[in-house]
Amino acid sequence: MSFLTERRQQFLTEANFHGTRDLTLRVMQRQKDNLSKSEGADVGWHLSMWFGIAEGTFNNFILSYTAGESIESLRYALENVVVAYENYLKALVQNSGDPNEMAFPIRSFDGYCPYLWLISLCYLLHRQDLLPRVARLVDGEDEENAGIDFNIEELLNYSKELERYETDDCVSGCYGLFADALSEPNKIQALNLLNGFLKKWYKDLSAAPWHDSHLSDDGYFGYWAFEAGAAVYLLEIEDDSSLHQYLYYPKDLVQFAKTFVPLANDVSNKQGNQLRCEAGENCPKTGDWYSPANNMEKRHFKQGEKMPEIKNNPWGLTIWYLVE
Repeated sequence: MSFLTERRQQFLTEANFHGTRDLTLRVMQRQKDNLSKSEGADVGWHLSMWFGIAEGTFNNFILSYTAGESIESLRYALENVVVAYENYLKALVQNSGDPNEMAFPIRSFDGYCPYLWLISLCYLLHRQDLLPRVARLVDGEDEENAGIDFNIEELLNYSKELERYETDDCVSGCYGLFADALSEPNKIQALNLLNGFLKKWYKDLSAAPWHDSHLSDDGYFGYWAFEAGAAVYLLEIEDDSSLHQYLYYPKDLVQFAKTFVPLANDVSNKQGNQLRCEAGENCPKTGDWYSPANNMEKRHFKQGEKMPEIKNNPWGLTIWYLVE
């Protein structure tokens, strides 16, 4: 199938997709190379490298979704985003000595929207196993930052593995209707509230750094209200067809979330104990392994063998999973 039929938003041309992805990957690789030889470098510069890698990993993830990447690959690649922000948070904590640093500055659009998206994608892609790690990206080691925002707490509260906090505070006034929808017991009314939220979503977020990025030759990764999709799924709203009019409503992810039934050995099932291994680590078990970084193609590795990195792959990091 052609790129035009696979893409999920009309603003993305094939040339812009390749140009934006290649540029992002080159920048990320340069940042990784800089970190490997950064002894004695300024602390602020060092942190900017880690942040750039994390942000680039998430941007490329969204770009891949916009371009039509399969949901199967996205389910695995989402962990790459989490790992990238975990690495950034580790650098933040080491620099400041404060165990309650936040990887996402949720009091600004720069952090609030991406953090809501990451939480929402965990539900839409059935990767709820990642939610405890995602929560720690903002909560802090002592959970000092937990309970700051109603929408964050409400979304995380749907996780069976988390005990969250009650709060009436909402960091962003633009998300008032979204908060009302999450707290509305009547599904028809909740749907109406989400409709109102989406109607103003793009205009209300005009201060976001990605706003109107489709008007330039690069820097456009896609516009997606993943949070609205997650709300429809979590609130168990059956008929969401009235929301399909919005270009930024991820209707195929919502449909996937509603219908997907994980197998016993699914990557999201902690009881399944599927082995994973990051590039540079020793292979824990002989067998066939696959990775989103390797286009989900199998490669055979022996126990103790160093797992390779697939450089310049669209997902940034290389995480291998054992074929069971």
